[in-house]
Amino acid sequence: MFSSSMLSRGGPSLDVSFMGGLPGSVTYSRASPAWYFNSSGSLAQAAANEPRFDYDPATLVMRGLLNEEQKTNLFRNNASPVTQSISVVAQAYTLSFYGTGSIVLSGAKEATVNGVGAFPARTTYTFTPTAGTLTLTVSGSLNYAQLEAGLFATSVIVTGDNAVARAADSVKITSIPWFNSVSGALSVEFIPPEGLIAGTYPWVACFNDGSTSNEIGCYLNGNTMRIATKVQAGGVTQMDLACSNPVNIVDVQKVAMRYAQNDFAGASNGSNLVTDVSGTVPVVTKLNLGRERDEAAPMSCWLRRFRYWNCALDNVVLQRVTQ
Repeated sequence: MFSSSMLSRGGPSLDVSFMGGLPGSVTYSRASPAWYFNSSGSLAQAAANEPRFDYDPATLVMRGLLNEEQKTNLFRNNASPVTQSISVVAQAYTLSFYGTGSIVLSGAKEATVNGVGAFPARTTYTFTPTAGTLTLTVSGSLNYAQLEAGLFATSVIVTGDNAVARAADSVKITSIPWFNSVSGALSVEFIPPEGLIAGTYPWVACFNDGSTSNEIGCYLNGNTMRIATKVQAGGVTQMDLACSNPVNIVDVQKVAMRYAQNDFAGASNGSNLVTDVSGTVPVVTKLNLGRERDEAAPMSCWLRRFRYWNCALDNVVLQRVTQ
C-alpha cells in the first residue's frame, strides 16, 4: 500500500507495505537471479532484478520482501551434493543443508554435522577453519548443501559445477519530496537474520545524501544485539542511542524514531523511549532500506513495512507504533 498524501489526521504521509507487492515509488534491483520460498513452500527462482516475497516453508506465512547482502555458495552441485574439497581461509563459514544425511568435515576443520530432519528443516553449522583445504564427505539423504562465508545461513543458492554468487538486493526511494527537513518521524517493521556479527552495524533504514556525513535512520548493533537510532549532520553524530529491548532473532521487529532540532527519540517493540535533546537535522536526499547507503552496511532481513510522518510524533504515539 502506498499513498503520497496524509492517510488520516495524524497518519503517515508515506506508508509502504512489502507484504506482497512493490510500490512504484520504490526502486529495486539485484544483479543476479536468486531463490526464495513461494506461497506453496517450494523453492522458486526469481530472475535478476525481480523482488522475492518470501514465505516460511513450514507455516506458509509470508515473511516479507527478502533483502540480502552478496553471498557465494562454495558447495558445487548442491541440489544433489557429493563429497568434495574446497579451499577456505581462516574466517567464519556456515554450512547448511536439508535432509537426514550427514556431512563430515576434515582437513581445515574436523567435525560431523548430522541432518536434523526432512525438508523444510534446515541444518546449520557455523565454524572457523584454518586456512587450507576443507573436505566435505557426504553420506545419506540430503540436498541443497551450502557453504558460505559468515555467521548465519542465507537463502539457498543453487550451484552447478562451480561456485555461484548471489548479488546483493537493493531497495531504495530516490525521490523524497514528502520529506520534512525540519521535523518528522519514521518506523520500520522487519525480521532480522538468524545471526549478527559482532563489530558490524547493518542498517534497516537510512535517509542519507549518499554519504555517512548526513543520515537519519535505524541499525542493528552486532555487539549488543539491540536496535539503535542514529542521526549524523555534517559528519558529526547528533544522536546514536540503543533502544532498551534486545532483538529477538527471526521475530518481527518494530522500530520508530523522531527527529527535530534538539529533539530526537527512538523506541522499539513497545520499549521505553531513548531521547536526546541536543542536535541538528541533516540535509538528506534519498532513502535506503536494508542498508545504510547504496553499497554500505547491508542487512540480510525481511522488509515488511516502512512508514514516514512529516511531523514529529510525541512519545506516546512513537511507542504505540512499535507495539
